[in-house]
Amino acid sequence: MGLALGGIALAIAVASLVVSFAIPGPAGATGATGATGSTGATGTTGATGATGATGATGPQGPPGTAGTNLWAIVSNDSSTADCSLTHGGSGVTSVAWGGALRPVCIVTFSQSVSSCAWIATVGGASATANYPTVIALFAQGSDAVQVSSQVYSGGAFSAHMVSFDIAVFC
Repeated sequence: MGLALGGIALAIAVASLVVSFAIPGPAGATGATGATGSTGATGTTGATGATGATGATGPQGPPGTAGTNLWAIVSNDSSTADCSLTHGGSGVTSVAWGGALRPVCIVTFSQSVSSCAWIATVGGASATANYPTVIALFAQGSDAVQVSSQVYSGGAFSAHMVSFDIAVFC
């Protein structure tokens, strides 16, 4: 059996059993910081969070401008050389027959339409509604549009005025 009181170790041996005890000494100085390790793999994306509450309704915006207020529904009778405003119109001051050499209708508006887009289509229960029809629009001064049409029948187009609807977008 050994005993060292001022030393670091104490050993006791009984029969064939040896037991050792270590008594720690004072702590040593902290060592240097090691190198940074490599970045680990990116983890999986987490679950989507709950939808937040709906925000308050914002104030009403100012009223927009009208899409168009210049339009006409025009019927005609090519046999009597007549155009007339039917079923209403807006911003139209007159509709008149203007065809000396070919059938045309002249639609005059209450303002200049020279910098506007004009759109016309076959309208009403025109007798030629079942035939291919071409409608052509031409400026007639700054406030009027001349409308003419040609209808395809019998293998050729021929000048024939049809009823039409016209709208002007400025």
